[in-house]
Amino acid sequence: MTIYEFLEKDKERFLQRLSSVSGPDRVIQVCEEELNRILLQYNEANTDKRAGEEAWYAMQTARAALPLLDTAGEAKIYNLASRQEERKVSRSVTLPLAAGIGSTAGGALLLALGAGHIAALTLFPVSALLLIAGMGGIFLAGRKSAGGAIPQVPGEVIVKAETDSEKVYHSLSMMLNVVDHNLEEVSRKSALSVSESDIPGLPDQSSSPLKKDELQLLSGLLESAYSRPEEAYARDMISEIRFYLHRHSVELVEYSLDTASLFDRMPAPSDRTIRPALKSGTLVLMRGLAGTL
Repeated sequence: MTIYEFLEKDKERFLQRLSSVSGPDRVIQVCEEELNRILLQYNEANTDKRAGEEAWYAMQTARAALPLLDTAGEAKIYNLASRQEERKVSRSVTLPLAAGIGSTAGGALLLALGAGHIAALTLFPVSALLLIAGMGGIFLAGRKSAGGAIPQVPGEVIVKAETDSEKVYHSLSMMLNVVDHNLEEVSRKSALSVSESDIPGLPDQSSSPLKKDELQLLSGLLESAYSRPEEAYARDMISEIRFYLHRHSVELVEYSLDTASLFDRMPAPSDRTIRPALKSGTLVLMRGLAGTL
């Protein structure tokens, strides 16, 4: 089985784990644990010692590239101050309303008890005051209730970004497909007993600011992303890798008539970059691949 097939086999459990965590750090931790599990299973199933060593180095590079994954999904915004103000407004309506109803009921009860008795003359002023106070309370509650929208009070705003598990899985599967491709190249080279300097697309890298395995992985990820230009996650990955390369003084070069010497070419319906070239100053680190008419 290939490394990607081990991931595919564990897809359901992996997605469940991703959906149970939040935040880029926790997502990266889950991905690292998954890579460790896959590497262990791959080495148990593979008896080729050299392939196992290359798989370990490739997975180390994959771990280093995990921060490039785009993990953000839907974002939810909470305003704590608005909720607190809503509770205050609610209390400002219910308290006058309760007091008004109580006063009205008390006044009516006194009138009912004193009906037909001489004592009614002394109870009437008190009953009248209670009724007036009760109606005033009810009127005040009505005014506050009809006062319109709840006032918006500036306060603490919390933004919570959900993890897009499918996006993370898709990006990781692209990464592991590249690892499998590199492992196949190692197996082919071992079978043909050729030197590393004969591997196509790998010029002399003695002065390269990045290691060979890392360049191969990033180049493969770029090729996968360039094949899906309509997908947002692919465009985001290209942007992240471009920035990462720039920090290490490596330039991502796309195909044009001026840069054609940096590319291997194959027939295509139109001129386009299939895999960008990578260079550092005048040193070509990885030749690109372009489709041309």
